[in-house]
Amino acid sequence: MLVTRANATYASADSLDGIAREAARGAVERLDPAAGVMAQVVWVDAGPGRTGRLVLVVHHLVVDGVSWRILVPDLRLACEAVAAGREPVLDPVATSFRRWAGHLAEQATGVSRAGETEDWTRLLSRPEPRIGAAALEPARDTAEAMRHRSWTVPARHAVTLVGRTPALFHCGVHEVLLSTLAGAVTRWREDGSTGVLVDVEGHGRESVEGLDLSRTVGWFTRTHPLRFELGGVDLDDVQAGGPAAGVLLKAVKEQARAVPGDGLGYGLLRHLNPETGPVLAALPSAQIGFNYLGRFSASGDPELPPAAWQMTGDTAIGGSVGPDLPAQHVLEAGAVVVDTAEGPTITVMLSWADRILGDAAVERLGRAWLDLLGGLAAHTADPAAGGHTSSDFPLLDLGRTRSTHSKPNSATTSSSHPTACPDRSIPYVLEAMRSEERSDDPIPCRGRVAAVAVAGRPAVPCRLRRRGTRRLRGTAPGRSGRTAGRGQAASVVGGAPGPARGAAGRLPPAQVGRVGAGHRT
Repeated sequence: MLVTRANATYASADSLDGIAREAARGAVERLDPAAGVMAQVVWVDAGPGRTGRLVLVVHHLVVDGVSWRILVPDLRLACEAVAAGREPVLDPVATSFRRWAGHLAEQATGVSRAGETEDWTRLLSRPEPRIGAAALEPARDTAEAMRHRSWTVPARHAVTLVGRTPALFHCGVHEVLLSTLAGAVTRWREDGSTGVLVDVEGHGRESVEGLDLSRTVGWFTRTHPLRFELGGVDLDDVQAGGPAAGVLLKAVKEQARAVPGDGLGYGLLRHLNPETGPVLAALPSAQIGFNYLGRFSASGDPELPPAAWQMTGDTAIGGSVGPDLPAQHVLEAGAVVVDTAEGPTITVMLSWADRILGDAAVERLGRAWLDLLGGLAAHTADPAAGGHTSSDFPLLDLGRTRSTHSKPNSATTSSSHPTACPDRSIPYVLEAMRSEERSDDPIPCRGRVAAVAVAGRPAVPCRLRRRGTRRLRGTAPGRSGRTAGRGQAASVVGGAPGPARGAAGRLPPAQVGRVGAGHRT
């Protein structure tokens, strides 16, 4: 039976969430994938005039965390339509899960994905120092034998780490968490190694060849390894909130984004390609896993009765793992952001194989993670903090290393792109203005005015500054500067201009005439 009813007519309002949790445990036991039983629904009926509870239990094989953002609103719309006597009408699904799975199978044996094999092999071939007292053993190190610990990031840091920090560094919250975790592991290890190999889990809904997965329900999760080299990062300075905190975040951000392809290829080559699968399976695997679960809203005010279709309970969306399931990693790290009435909260979690790691060692790692998160939050208050890195400008080949430890642009840069032909003429214009030598050579790319000046009329600095600032704010070309990256001219567009510097004055008429002659429309 798909739907069962739990009679809670005579139960107190305070006990309804507990009844729902007990119903969820029973629903999990009734799942039977081998028999095709992948979902169970329990209606906790609180009686007339009271808000009951609806428990939905779906096997992970057919649903992931993102799917709940599709299922619950759709279920609400359907129920409300039926209650109103209407036929439910839901938005169409652009891509079925079957079509997506078939597409992945085709990609796994394609030439473009096969070309990633060398990169993944290189990433995993380096020896990784062992964590803890022993290696994982599937028969002994199971879900039942894993221990768990969580910490809450102080509120004053959390609001910065999910807001100002990602905005200044042009990154995601997951990169904020991953960078500090990598730094904490480096600091926590006692073998002096500075490389960290981590299996990073993601939603797996990358857009491939235009397939729209925004309304597709299924398990899309993908996992791939990442290696971080942090030998040049002063982790003591990171904890203190110094410039090294920005260096750490930028380094991890760039190394994470340098993953072969889009990261999806590792799972395809490892599990769906009969030629590359054995090659990757024979390589060492990461001992640490990381999963950012995402950002959710709190279930509401516990002092007030829940509204219709509002998530309730401390674990509104939770999960269950079979006790005999082998552990995938010695250490699993996770994090979740929950928005509450008081502001966002960050909870970081560690799970570990009890036979291999001790509680005290994991406690030290957790505290180190919190320390670096606090240092990064403190660094964000520095006016010099932030800035772009090369991965923010995919149209340009700036090189990863160059912008990891130094800023190729200001913190207010908004975009960067290759220059078009008229932009390339500006260096020639500037050269003409600097040179007193007469030249009859035409300036390339005529047809646009690159500069306008009035000969013989001195400019008033304050008035020019005010008028220029107004105009510069409104146009990307007006805020553009020029740079070069690996033989490629580039236009760097800044944010709002700062105070003007330097002296305004009169251009000699000869210069104005020479510049204007080459750029008449």
